[in-house]
Amino acid sequence: MGKLARWAGAVVTTALVAALAVAGVTGFRWLSEANGHPFGDERACAGTDVPLERALEARGITLPPDAADVHYTARARPPDGEPKLIVAFRSTRQAMGTHLTANGLDAGRLTRLDDGPFMVGDVFEAPGTCGNTGRAPAVAIPQGPTSTGVAYTVSVELDGHAIRNTTAVLLTVPSTG
Repeated sequence: MGKLARWAGAVVTTALVAALAVAGVTGFRWLSEANGHPFGDERACAGTDVPLERALEARGITLPPDAADVHYTARARPPDGEPKLIVAFRSTRQAMGTHLTANGLDAGRLTRLDDGPFMVGDVFEAPGTCGNTGRAPAVAIPQGPTSTGVAYTVSVELDGHAIRNTTAVLLTVPSTG
C-alpha cells in the first residue's frame, strides 16, 4: 500500500502543478487583454491581432514624433471591406505638415487642403477603433506608395483651408495594403 500511496501522491501533485500552470497562463492572458487591450497595450483596440510597431514597420509607415493619444486596430486578415490598419492619434499642424510633405504632399497644398483633389467631408468615422477620432470637418489625403508598395490615407481635421493647430489624425491602410 505504501508504493501505491506514493504513486497516487505523485500523480495528484503533478496534476495540481499542471492545473495551476494552466490557470496562471489563462489568468495572465485574461489580465493582459482586459478591457479589450490585446498584448496588454492600452493603445490597441479590441480585435487587434498585430502589434502597432510591427504593423507600421511592415508597411514602411511612420507616425509623427509628437503623435499622442494613439489608438489602433491592426489585423492580419481583416473582415471583408475593413482596413488592415487604422491608427487614430493627435498631432500638431507643424508636425503633420512636415510628415505629409516628407511623404509626398506638395508643401504648397498645406494651406489649401480643401481646394483640389482631396476628399473633404464631415467628421471622419473609424469603425473598429477606440479613442478620439476627431470632431471637425476633415480632409483625406492619399499617401504612398511607401517603400514597401503600400498606399494609405491620412485624414486630418481642418480649420478652414488648413490643418487645425492641434488636430485629430486618422491613418488608414486598406485591406489590400
